[in-house]
Amino acid sequence: MLGRKLARPVIFGLADGSLSIIGVVLYAAGHSDAVFPIALAGGVSAALSMSAGEWLSESSSGPSAAIAMGCATLGGSVLPAVPYLLLHGWQAPAVSVVLLAGVAAVVARLRAHRSHPYLETAAVLAVVLGASVACALLIPGGAG
Repeated sequence: MLGRKLARPVIFGLADGSLSIIGVVLYAAGHSDAVFPIALAGGVSAALSMSAGEWLSESSSGPSAAIAMGCATLGGSVLPAVPYLLLHGWQAPAVSVVLLAGVAAVVARLRAHRSHPYLETAAVLAVVLGASVACALLIPGGAG
């Protein structure tokens, strides 16, 4: 049952990493060679932070959940940056958003006990993407 016990921290670590780094990825999109290293650096910081937070939360999940959440957060953080290693132009950010939508669908599935899990998750994703695009376009030096 360890796998089932770790599913939640892994999925939510993946989602947290993806959602927290997408703004940085979109901001740096104009400098495509820098996107992956920036996401990796942010991902390491986020992974350590999430692992420490899970460990310090005194949850009953133990150290395995803290490690799993940290690793998943790192994976989620670099996920939106991977397309920049392979694609150029508008395709890279488009694929990043599609990957993020895929992560959101998995999170929504885990939230199936809610009355409208997909709608709620899509609304959160829309807010995060809207804020991220606004930052990328409005903060000097970004993709805008």
